Amino acid sequence: MRDRVLNVAVFVVNERAIIEPLAMARALTMGVAISVVLAASSVRAQAAPEPIRVAYTAFAQDCPDTETFWQRVLDRTAAERAGAGQPAPTFRVLVAPADAGVEAVLEVVEIDGSTTERTLVGRDCDEAVSAVALVVALAIEERAQERIEQAAIAVEPLDATVEPEPVIAVVPVGAPWRTRIGASFVLAAGRTPDALFGADLWVAIRQESASGTIVGPSFRVALGAAHAASISVNGERAQFDWVTARLDGCPISIALTPDSFLEPCAVVEGGALIGAGVGVADARTAARPWVAVGGSVRLSWRIAAGLGLELGVGVLAPLIRDRFFFASGVTILQVPEVSGIFDLGLSWTIP
Repeated sequence: MRDRVLNVAVFVVNERAIIEPLAMARALTMGVAISVVLAASSVRAQAAPEPIRVAYTAFAQDCPDTETFWQRVLDRTAAERAGAGQPAPTFRVLVAPADAGVEAVLEVVEIDGSTTERTLVGRDCDEAVSAVALVVALAIEERAQERIEQAAIAVEPLDATVEPEPVIAVVPVGAPWRTRIGASFVLAAGRTPDALFGADLWVAIRQESASGTIVGPSFRVALGAAHAASISVNGERAQFDWVTARLDGCPISIALTPDSFLEPCAVVEGGALIGAGVGVADARTAARPWVAVGGSVRLSWRIAAGLGLELGVGVLAPLIRDRFFFASGVTILQVPEVSGIFDLGLSWTIP
C-alpha cells in the first residue's frame, strides 16, 4: 500500500502544471499523511525487545525447569536474555509449597536497584509457574509499550517558531540501602593449639546499585560464641571459651553482578576469653577481656528471592595477649600475635 501511495504522489507532483489548486492541496495533504505513516513505522522498528535477566528457583515437586519457564514467557511475548555483565532488569521467581497449594513469588529488580514484588498461588507447580510466566510476559509488554510511546514523543517535530524549554534532569541521590540478617558457622585458627568452632548471629546494611558499579559503605554487627576442645599439657587439662561482639566496616561494596557483592572490610572485635582448669586440683576459672583488630574480605550471593549465601575470611591481631598457666608453672595457652577467622552462613534480605 505504501508503494502505491508514493507512486500517486510522484505523478501528481510531475503533472502539477495541469492540476487545479484544489487537487494540489489534496496532494500536499497526502504527502503529510505519508510522512506520519513512515514516522510511526520508524518508532515500531525501534521497539526491539528489552534485554532481561531471569533467576528461576523451584522447590516444589514436579516443577518445570528454567528453560521451560523461559519458553512459556516466549510463547506470550518477544523477550531477549541479557548477556553476562550487561545491565538489565532482573526477574526473580521463587516457587515453593504453600498451605493453599504452590506459591510463586515474583520480584522485579530494576537496574537502579529498586524492586517490586508480587505473589501468585496455584493448585500445583505447573499452574503456578504458568501464572507467573504470564505476569512476566505482561510486564515485558507494558515496558515495551512505554518505550514506544517515549520514542514517538522523541520524533514529534518541533515548532520552529517556538524555542524549546530547558530540560531539568533529575539524578538519584544514591543507591538504595538493603538490610540483611543471618547466621554463620565460624572457624578460628591460631587462637588455641586446636581449631576453634563457633557460631555468629548478625545483622548488616549495605548500599546496593547496578552491576559493575562501586557503592557503599556497608556495616555488619555480629554476636558470637566459640568453644575449644580441652587442651592437655603433661596430664593437666584446661578448656577455653570466647564470647565476642564484632563490627565490620566496609568503605566500599563492589557489585560483581546484580546478585553478588565483594566487600573489603576493617574489623574490630571485643568480648571475653574464659579459661578453666579441668580435672586438676584446685581448678579455677579466669575470664579476661578480649580485644582484637584486623581486616576481612567478604563475598555474598543472592541464590533465591531474599535468600543469600555469605562467605568471609579475615585476619585479627589481639591487643591483649594473656598467658594462662597451671600452678606448676606450665603454660597452657599464650594468646598469639595473629589469628585467622573463617565464616560461612546464610542470610535473608528484608524487603
